[in-house]
Amino acid sequence: GVATSILGDASSSVGDLEAARRAYAEASRIGEQAGNTPTTVLATIQQAGILLEQGHLHQAARAYEEALRLATLPQGQAWPLAEDAHAGLAIVAYEWNRLEEAEAHVLECLRLCQQWGPSDMQVVAQAVLARIHQARGNPEAALEAARSAEVLAAERQISPAWSSWLGSTLTRVWLAQQRLDKAQAALQEFQADLGEGILALRLPESISLARPSWPKPMAARSRFP
Repeated sequence: GVATSILGDASSSVGDLEAARRAYAEASRIGEQAGNTPTTVLATIQQAGILLEQGHLHQAARAYEEALRLATLPQGQAWPLAEDAHAGLAIVAYEWNRLEEAEAHVLECLRLCQQWGPSDMQVVAQAVLARIHQARGNPEAALEAARSAEVLAAERQISPAWSSWLGSTLTRVWLAQQRLDKAQAALQEFQADLGEGILALRLPESISLARPSWPKPMAARSRFP
């Protein structure tokens, strides 16, 4: 299962998302057959991330829900990777304009991060929360959440994949706040993290932006008890 996940990581890194998705699905199947729940949960979350990036929101939601089910113990306690599932479900719910559902997943993600310790998911949750507040017409709360996301990202030095997504997401928040300086700075960070020749996103004069790139699946995390 782990070796197959590594193949998924390699495929994702060169942009072959379909090959990566198949590899993660196979890794999840192998992990489940072997009774290796941590491997199964991680591979399922990685598969969900690929589906999210491909725009298959319904399939991504089902994969995140399955990962969350597997990461929740019979007593109701959740393993750390449940944070990732809640963060992914928050993104999907936001895209569907289900703001209450998105906020519920954000808050549960933050609660788990507080329980298990800092992770990239804190940053993701705060960024999604900023967009939720902005969509509800609460710019003050959106500003506070966006600033929290920036501070946490600076403190953690989050992975390039999530940093790219963060730059794209916060750019939209700053534009809604009419903070063009902050939007330009976030967009420049987005460009730098994506690397040369990949989605060279620019801020046009019309202030319209392309669809954000979803984060690539994270490398394996050994945060299980």
